[in-house]
Amino acid sequence: MNLWHFLIDKYWLLRVMLPATEIRAECGHWTKRFLIIQLPNGEKVFRDTGSEVPLYCHNCIAVSVIQCAWCQGYILPGSEISLLQPVSGFKVPDYAIRYTTTDHILFLVGCWRHCVANPRGQAYWHYPGVVRFK
Repeated sequence: MNLWHFLIDKYWLLRVMLPATEIRAECGHWTKRFLIIQLPNGEKVFRDTGSEVPLYCHNCIAVSVIQCAWCQGYILPGSEISLLQPVSGFKVPDYAIRYTTTDHILFLVGCWRHCVANPRGQAYWHYPGVVRFK
């Protein structure tokens, strides 16, 4: 870890520890205004909720993090996603989130950077683990 990342990490830790930052999120849990979300691979994601009340606490967000079916990157709730059909012969990973339409067509949830043109329209990953269209 270089010096810049070390300083940024300490800056966020200090902001999180401030006593005046404790608020109740809309999910009903107490949380901080400055969230540190621990991803399953140990990486930390920092979120500043600003002056608004956050929708979800850091624990609710952490349990709703999913992996992209294509690159294994992490997708946080509220992020844009792509819904793409796997080609025949593609081995669907165990962690992949499957989305099936009413006419039983299988799509896999992936991060937005893998989407050239989303055939299902603009979609988002939401807590507690649902796909929503804009």
